[in-house]
Formats: sequence, structure tokens, C-alpha cells
Amino acid sequence: MLELIASGIIQGIAEWLPISSQGIISLILLNSGYSLQQSVDIAFFLHSGTLLAMIMYFWSDVKRVLNPKTGQDVHLLSFLIWSTLFSLITGLPFYFLIGSLEVFSNNGPKIIGTLLILMGVMHSSRKEIGSRNENSIGRFDGLTTGLLQGFSVLPGVSRSGVTTLALLLRGFNIDSALKYSFLAGIPVILGLQIVEFIKGFYFDPIYLLSAAAAFIVGRITIGYFFKIAKKLNFTVICIILGILSILL
Repeated sequence: MLELIASGIIQGIAEWLPISSQGIISLILLNSGYSLQQSVDIAFFLHSGTLLAMIMYFWSDVKRVLNPKTGQDVHLLSFLIWSTLFSLITGLPFYFLIGSLEVFSNNGPKIIGTLLILMGVMHSSRKEIGSRNENSIGRFDGLTTGLLQGFSVLPGVSRSGVTTLALLLRGFNIDSALKYSFLAGIPVILGLQIVEFIKGFYFDPIYLLSAAAAFIVGRITIGYFFKIAKKLNFTVICIILGILSILL
């Protein structure tokens, strides 16, 4: 029980940072005796807590998408539709294969560690390389973001990390890249929650307490971490976590 509450708290903090909250939580649960599939399923479920925190924080943008009134609103809606579609194309095959592949089941921590190190290397190339802002968002940005976002179903691959990188490479400034990275996650995370229950996710009521912890902590920290995400050296953090995962 304590490991689940701790996982919820960690989810509420790490979700906003490009260090793969799913990978970290999967490692905690693996080391607590859970199977790889159980660990990944619980890590997915905990996103429901931070998803609610994310929707509340970006509620003004969510309303724009639900009821678009301007050309800018339509462009944002187009971006989210395309990013969600291509996230499903790349992500669903990995999602259903994780538990069935023996290499994942037998080498979970090592694979997660390797992916964390790769995320650190990728993150080292993250620079503010453009000046585009939210006024120029469009469907091709969604396509690029979605293709990379799909890989984040693999524990150890940071969703916010790969999507922020994709948007920076598309020429967006860091503020806009971070914002649209989070917005792109809302429909995908919601969709994965639905798929989890359709697939037959084993639900224990204690998971609700863990998700509640993720929501409370996430709602408190999202504004703060949205600011420091531009400043901290997540390359070092990812690589250290990856090495520890492989060695321990």
C-alpha cells in the first residue's frame, strides 16, 4: 500500500518533467514485487490523477478546443486531432506488446534504464531553437508530435520529453513547446485510460487513493514545475536514473 501511495506522489511531481514518470513508477513497483505488466498498468492508471490536474490547469485552452470560435482555436483543435491520431498509430502496437514480449518481462528494469539513458541523450539536444508561438500551430505539427508521442507508452520514454523535443524541432519557442506538449497529452492519456479498462485492467480500490495522491500533488506542483522545466538539467537526471536501474 505504501509503495502505491508513494507512486502517486511521485507521479504528481514527475509527470510534468521530461524524465518518464511511468518508467520511474514501474521501477518502484517492480522492486516491490509487482510483475512488469502490473507495474505498467498501475503506472498508466496513475496518469488519471495528473490528467485531471492537467485539465484543470489548462481549462481555458480545453474550452477553446471544445467550442472553437476563432481561427486560432481551430488550428489548436487540428493540432490535437492529428497528434492524437498519430500517437495511436505508433503507440497502440507497443502498448499491447509490452506484457507479451518475454524480453520485456525478463529484463524490465534494464530495458527501462536503457530507455531512460536514451531519453537523457535526446534531452541534451533540447534547445530553444525557434520563435514560433501558439498562433502558428497546425496539423503537421500535430503529426510530428503524435508520431513521437506514441513511443512514450514504453516505460522509460518520457511523453513530455519527446513531444517537447518534437515541437522545438518544428521551430517553436520553449514556452509554446512546453504548453502544447502538455495539451497534446490530454486526449492520449484519456484514451489510454479507456483502453486500460476495455482490456480488462485489474482494479483494486487502493489504486483510487494512489490516483488521488497523484491529482493533489500534481495540481499543487504543475504551475511551479511548468516554470522550472525550462531550467533544470534533466539530461543528468535521466542518465543517473537509467544507470541505477540497470545496476540495481
